[in-house]
Amino acid sequence: MLSMGLFDGKERMDLRQIKQFMAVARHQSMTVAAKELGVSQPSLSQSIKKLESSLGVSLFNRDGRSLVLNEYGKILLAQSEIAIRSIDNAVKEINDTIGTGQHKIRLIARCPIGNSAKVFKKYHESHPDIIISCLTPSESASEEEYDIELLATSGTLAQKNCLPVCEEEYIVCVPKRHKLAKQNSVALKDLANEHFIISAASSEMNAVEKKMFEEAGFKPKVRGFFSYYGDIMRAVEQGLGICIATEITWLIGTMWDVVPLRLTDVKRSRNIFIKWPTQAYLSESSLGLVSYICGEFRAFADEQKLLQQHPSHVHFW
Repeated sequence: MLSMGLFDGKERMDLRQIKQFMAVARHQSMTVAAKELGVSQPSLSQSIKKLESSLGVSLFNRDGRSLVLNEYGKILLAQSEIAIRSIDNAVKEINDTIGTGQHKIRLIARCPIGNSAKVFKKYHESHPDIIISCLTPSESASEEEYDIELLATSGTLAQKNCLPVCEEEYIVCVPKRHKLAKQNSVALKDLANEHFIISAASSEMNAVEKKMFEEAGFKPKVRGFFSYYGDIMRAVEQGLGICIATEITWLIGTMWDVVPLRLTDVKRSRNIFIKWPTQAYLSESSLGLVSYICGEFRAFADEQKLLQQHPSHVHFW
């Protein structure tokens, strides 16, 4: 069991060493891990060497300038993640039992959350003592680093540690000054002469866009590529072009100066889920945040359905 120490008769392995090892394994770089941990690189390197000496095996193979886990390192990493999660679960359960609760919730957003500050404003007003740390995938890669995650996928998830939130459609957004701005829907095939703002080539969104354009039967006139959805929407606001977007994750809580149009020919949708790490203890605070997110997203989804049924209504966002 990895708690205070592990090896009787040898130098003991402590949680600090385990967390340092996990950071190096995650970044595959002693330099990057040291910066994250706030320690010097020589100190971190020495700590890893002591850990390997205690185990009697090397944990990494060098691949150029990267450190790659070998078979022993993979074994230690898997068990370390379980140990850290178990300790985290114990702390949360104790806090729930004595009534102090969890005061910091780490949410990893694998899809956009529109204007996240506005989305979570009501939650903060009713839970002023709880801090939501909203992470991106690049900031958190392993399960022990977050409590819940929000994601969207065209497929389905049936795991026990997963909750479906709602479904959203892919739509087109145009500037409010655009000739199509007074419409509620449009056929993608009729937009072949428009200029588009496209998601970055390496993104999942870009792959969806390509398939939609192929189905519509044309190659888009591209005026710009952006990695961040907010930059795409700002480009559309400025009249640089139009874009394909998602009706909930890109728009919830926002006040973009754009008009969303539903597509009548090329239909695409994806499902939004909330997940939590396997074997994780969901504190009362985390459960409350899960309930809040589901409520906000589902309410916004209902608004979009109402707009579709009554196109003369003013747009809610």
